[in-house]
Amino acid sequence: MDFIVPVNSSGSYADQQNLALANCFAQAQAFALGQDEGQIRADLESRGVSPAEIERLIPHQVHPGNNPSSILMFPRLGPRTLGKLVALYEHKVFVQSVIWDINPFDQWGVELGKKLADSLAPAVASPDAATNIDPAVQALLGYVKKWRS
Repeated sequence: MDFIVPVNSSGSYADQQNLALANCFAQAQAFALGQDEGQIRADLESRGVSPAEIERLIPHQVHPGNNPSSILMFPRLGPRTLGKLVALYEHKVFVQSVIWDINPFDQWGVELGKKLADSLAPAVASPDAATNIDPAVQALLGYVKKWRS
């Protein structure tokens, strides 16, 4: 799991940014360390939860931990940083493709998407004239019409 987080907010809400950073660090810590049945039981007992409720909750709250993650932190999200992130993930995909001996840039699903895009382009240009479009895309075209008005 990759956590991607700017240290400084792009807005004026430093308290919210601090909370976002704390949550990022905490989630990475939770993946790494987890919590076992004994920790959960002690926590729930200290809060006065009934024994029956403790037994019900334990299976849902046990997390084994030992799950690796990376935290990518940077001062502030801007165009240059976003470009670096895109380049990083493009490189990551390329390296994985070499290791796994696959070509990630020539996928048959992409070809299907291109074929479908040709048929949807007129609907995007004129959402009112769209016919025979599935309901999910029709809903998206509604937003296109709304936000272009």
